[in-house]
Amino acid sequence: MNNGGGFNSAASGSDYSQQNAAQYALSGLTSSGAGNVVLCATASADMVGNVFKCTGGTNFTVGWFEITSVSVGVSFTCSTNAAGTAVTTGVGASGTGNIGGSLSLNSSSDSTWFAQTQAGNMVWIKNGSFTLGQAVSAFNGGTQAPIVIAGYNTSRGDNPTGSNRPTIANGANTLTTGTNVWLKNIIFTGTGVGIVSLGASGLAVNCKFSNNSTTAARSCLTVNGANTTIWNCEVISYRGIAISQGSSAHVEGCYIHDSDIGIKNSGAVASVYINNIISDNVTAAIQISSADTAVTTVWNCTLYGAENKRGTGISLATGTTLFRVLNSIVYGFTTGISHADTTQTVSYDDYNAFFNNTADASGWTKGSNDIALNPSFSSVAQITGTGVSTSGSVLTDNSANFSTVTDNVDFVYISAMTGGNGTGKYLITGHTNTTITTDLALGSGSGVSYQITTGHNFAVGTNMKAVAFPGLFQAGLTTGYMDIGAVQREGGTSTDPGVANVLNGTNYVIDDQSLTGTLMQSSGGGNIENKMTGRSGFA
Repeated sequence: MNNGGGFNSAASGSDYSQQNAAQYALSGLTSSGAGNVVLCATASADMVGNVFKCTGGTNFTVGWFEITSVSVGVSFTCSTNAAGTAVTTGVGASGTGNIGGSLSLNSSSDSTWFAQTQAGNMVWIKNGSFTLGQAVSAFNGGTQAPIVIAGYNTSRGDNPTGSNRPTIANGANTLTTGTNVWLKNIIFTGTGVGIVSLGASGLAVNCKFSNNSTTAARSCLTVNGANTTIWNCEVISYRGIAISQGSSAHVEGCYIHDSDIGIKNSGAVASVYINNIISDNVTAAIQISSADTAVTTVWNCTLYGAENKRGTGISLATGTTLFRVLNSIVYGFTTGISHADTTQTVSYDDYNAFFNNTADASGWTKGSNDIALNPSFSSVAQITGTGVSTSGSVLTDNSANFSTVTDNVDFVYISAMTGGNGTGKYLITGHTNTTITTDLALGSGSGVSYQITTGHNFAVGTNMKAVAFPGLFQAGLTTGYMDIGAVQREGGTSTDPGVANVLNGTNYVIDDQSLTGTLMQSSGGGNIENKMTGRSGFA
């Protein structure tokens, strides 16, 4: 964190921020008084636009400063830092610092560096593993100039997926953004009370967030400001809440899974959940924990509990109104949708598929166009066992066949255990036909009951076609799909040309998220954008 680590792309100098080492390691710097002019006998024109990290000196301000101009062989001039402070506060002597070179994390300067970013800054993180050295508090972008923090693999802007994205290991630290901060193409892990907290007008795109703490009720991704968008992300919290929401959010195209609660909304805020798969959560897929009186819509989502029925699909607190559930699948729950107010009449439900639930609804009125068809998921199965033992990180079941388990993708849910390290989710990192090995220690347990969901391909069968809204269109249109607009639908085979208005779309793959299933479409004909294959269509 003693390098410059930044460059103004509009400047006339040479960009030295993309190399590991500093281009210039300076010492003996002086100044004639307070201000932004640093006397430097080796000042060179190529320094312009680079960031100077001042590391010390008499009357020198430690921090990062952009070099705006150079008098060759005499001096360089800096802008003030993010706090508006000049590089020298008086006659300077014995100044030191570096120009150029990339930055790293895992130091006591981490929070200071994030705080000095400004509206419109672009922060690039190369693929690799990094450790956050301390909690990072709010830093703010601008309304028309967000701070963008983006990962890349080999070249900036290459939009990496899967393991080609950089990983930031937060440990117990939370990265808390202010307003107008965007996170793109990054994997975040940690064990803290929260991993990442997004401020108002924040954006998370193509990120993976995972909290593997064994402490109950910890959050993974927190929505901490209004008008936040979470798009094409994977979110997991082994014992807690995948997305903890106290402000309005738009959550779309995400895979939210293997947590205690998928999405927990604890505020009276308007939100939209579209095209998400929320699966294998213990208590609830979506939980509204306090009265939500703003319009909240669940649209085109697949909510999956378990083959042996577990938890609640959507749990609504007393006083919740204006809640909409449309064109969604609710499958495998003890209760599909539960509302604490049995007499409420201001929420709306229609064109949903309820199947394999002990009870579809409690205190909730199903729509006249709801169906009870088996969605016939392409590849979703379950392995269960009871009365088995664990030792260390290994579960042994001599009557099981774990050959279909996928390492580092599938989770085991321990629902009962005597001794050992407790119930909850554990990621499976290895297996034989009769054993599985987990990332967290299971301990010495007996009487263990467990279940594992495998496959994770939520593509639906053809029996689901032509049953979702809007079905037949208004104004004389009689097809069950749309070929309207500049981007046309993608066709299928001669016998199945993709004309159906389906509850689920086709071939939607979320990057590196153990999911090869499909997400919902309201009109059904065209494919939602698929980042893996490059497909797009009118959805």
